[in-house]
Amino acid sequence: MKNISKPFENAINFLLYDSLKITLDDYFGDKDKCMAKIINKAYQDATMQGAFNTLIYGNKRENEKKALTDTVVEPFKEKSKELICGFIKELSHSSDTFDYDERHAKLCSDICEWYKHYASNNKVTALDDCYFSFGNAQKWVNMTMKYLYIIESILNEISPSDELVIYHMADKLHIPVDSYIINKIWDLEVKESVPLNKTRLPKTEKQRQDQAHGAFASEKVKSWSQWEQSDYEDFLGKSDKNDSQATLREFLNENPIDWEATAWLDSAKG
Repeated sequence: MKNISKPFENAINFLLYDSLKITLDDYFGDKDKCMAKIINKAYQDATMQGAFNTLIYGNKRENEKKALTDTVVEPFKEKSKELICGFIKELSHSSDTFDYDERHAKLCSDICEWYKHYASNNKVTALDDCYFSFGNAQKWVNMTMKYLYIIESILNEISPSDELVIYHMADKLHIPVDSYIINKIWDLEVKESVPLNKTRLPKTEKQRQDQAHGAFASEKVKSWSQWEQSDYEDFLGKSDKNDSQATLREFLNENPIDWEATAWLDSAKG
């Protein structure tokens, strides 16, 4: 590549391949193949362990797990990949009037509906207590966009370009909500003296009886993988039930995706 040294290119390629199984040459070469790998990695982030995989597979026998994978999970993933790719392509051809939040909400909702479609049409499933939630969907979509933003941020440092669409719409991107981010938002609300009845985080039934934030504990807030669309809208400050609440962008006073990068690393490092 132009404008960068070989050692720097090697370093970037190693980090990209270690996390996403792609290199810069791959990204410029076969964009569709790279997109599939990025979306797959984001899916893993949104479903690992108790977030979804443990719930759907549980203690089922291996043949039952395979049947679920073949008839529900894989068809659902492929359909959802089409939706996410279509969303990203739409961004590339959008005008200034493109409502990212509105399209994002529809995408996540459509993903959830397609899961219900495949699950309900499958005879080997008994998924009364397992569903692909809006919380799962937002993390899948938002992690996909975060990975693309990271790649385009690197490319912009190498060679600034107006064609890096995701990079230039950073102010519109959403935070991938997980336990680290929930913890950080809780602590920020405490610091800003936000009353508990004004929190943007969905409280558990136990926490609804308390009147103050107090120290963060996981049992006070619904797990992100259980969030419904209304929980997510409250988090964004987009809910109609509290018109006085600042949007998340206003509350953070910076691009949420840039705030998230620092907040997530701070939590991950402990």
